Amino acid sequence: MLAEGKSPSFTIHYSSQTLIYIQPPLAAIAMSSSEAIVNGEPVEFTYENSTLTWTKTNGTNGGVSSVEDKGTILESDVLAIVRISNAPPVYNVYTLQTVDSPENIALPVPDVELHQTELRGAPEAFISKHLVGGLATPHISLPAEDIYVVISSKSGTGKAAAFFKDVLQPVLKAHGLGESGYQVVRTTSHETITELAETKLRDKASKGVRQTVILLSGDGGVVELLNGLIGAEASR
Repeated sequence: MLAEGKSPSFTIHYSSQTLIYIQPPLAAIAMSSSEAIVNGEPVEFTYENSTLTWTKTNGTNGGVSSVEDKGTILESDVLAIVRISNAPPVYNVYTLQTVDSPENIALPVPDVELHQTELRGAPEAFISKHLVGGLATPHISLPAEDIYVVISSKSGTGKAAAFFKDVLQPVLKAHGLGESGYQVVRTTSHETITELAETKLRDKASKGVRQTVILLSGDGGVVELLNGLIGAEASR
C-alpha cells in the first residue's frame, strides 16, 4: 500500500505466512562524532532530535558553513542501513524521500525517490537502530519460490510499478535479493490477488511452508489477499 511516501507499520500473520510492510524507525537520542566520512568527504556528525546532521570539515569559509556544506538524514526517512565493509566499518544508508518540487508536493500522493548515502564513523546509536543483517532478515531469507512481490497495475494510486522499479527492487538487491530471488506477480484483473492467495499461498500454508508477500497496492489489494486466505477457509 502506498501513501504519501510513507508505509504503514503493521504486520499481518496468517498461519505461517507473513504480509509485511516497510516500517519507518522511531525516536532517537542525542550523540555526536567528529571522525567521519560521508560519500568520501570528511565531515563532523551531530545526532539529535531524531536527525543525523553532518557538516563538511573542508568546505567551510572562514569557519562559517554554507547550506551546501551540510546534510541531514531524518529518522522517519530511513528504510535500512546495510554494512558494506568491516574494516573500517562502512555503511550504506537507504532513505525514502518525497521528490522536492512544488508540482509533486501538491499531488494527493506525492512521488518518492530512493537515496543512498555512504557513511563511515557515524554515531553507533544511529547505525545500530537501523542496521539490517542482509539475508539474516527472516522474511527475505526464504527460497525464491516462497517470496512474492505483488504489483497492482491499476488499483490504489497506480504508482506501484514505478515504486517497485525505483525503490523496492534496489532495496531488495541491497539485501542480496536479485531479480531471481523472488517471484513478481503483476495483476491483470481484480481477481489476480485473490487467485494467488487461494491457490499457491493457501496450498503452501496448509503444508506449513513459510511465505512472504510484499504487497504494492491500494486497500483493495489487502482485502483481496485476506479474502483469498481466510475466506476460502471459512467457506469449508
